Amino acid sequence: MRFLLHLCLIIGITGPASVRAAPGLADEWVLRGTLVRSAPDGIAIVEHLQSYEQTPVRVGNLLAEGVRLDAVYADHAQVRAGGRIYRLDFGQRVSDALALDDGRFRLKWSELPALFERLELIPLQQDGRVVGYYANRIDDKIREGIGLQPGDLLLKINGLPLNSDLDPMTLYRSLQDATVQVEVKRHGQHIQLAYEIR
Repeated sequence: MRFLLHLCLIIGITGPASVRAAPGLADEWVLRGTLVRSAPDGIAIVEHLQSYEQTPVRVGNLLAEGVRLDAVYADHAQVRAGGRIYRLDFGQRVSDALALDDGRFRLKWSELPALFERLELIPLQQDGRVVGYYANRIDDKIREGIGLQPGDLLLKINGLPLNSDLDPMTLYRSLQDATVQVEVKRHGQHIQLAYEIR
């Protein structure tokens, strides 16, 4: 019955006003699913951890106190809090998505091929040798999800310099870790980005 109610809300039988914000704090709600009209528009279904009440929330509305639903996709949602965007996976508490430190991002192994297709890297050479790679064109849809900006210079991955001497198999083996550290030079400053890959 609950599913039918949500379906009716999606197709507009009861009208858009009935898709409301989820009241309460971020640690009280968990993402249970998404209904995507055309990404990133749609509805997230969140469940209250004590009452088990499920609530549909339309993109643009508050998902929890201080947390706005920014976008929905077939396998996750994006929320905005404090001017930053966070990824929210199914079964994850809203507060857990917000707990990741600055410079830490979550990716799935299955997302990596599509990510690399939409990211253009240009080698930087000095004295005929590669010393890093510039992030040139970055699709707007993935920019906030991976933390790279056009013009960023990627210098190291998991401590391995991205230069002419890099052995591809050594790099591949280092990527088997659950967390991948990337050193980037941005506007003359060295920053660290961390990716949790599941």
